[in-house]
Amino acid sequence: MICYGKKTQTLAVTTQAGGVYYNSIIFTFPQEFIETPVGIPALTQTTGIFFTSLGNNYPSTTQVQVRVLSMVSNASANVTASYIAIGKWK
Repeated sequence: MICYGKKTQTLAVTTQAGGVYYNSIIFTFPQEFIETPVGIPALTQTTGIFFTSLGNNYPSTTQVQVRVLSMVSNASANVTASYIAIGKWK
């Protein structure tokens, strides 16, 4: 099965790790997967220059974390994050 989600929100991208600033948006799947699905994160709209990745230990069978990353700290970043997850449902 394939599911996807999209959220627009304002984030403080201010947590630093290794010279990169980040914050995350967590999505809960509408139904649990039997095993960890393939997860694909994306940012479709932003105010600034950002990139994205999956968060540590994600996706799980119930959630995916889209990590929003930036080279500079941003106290008020407007982002639209989305994901696609592909796998077998329970």
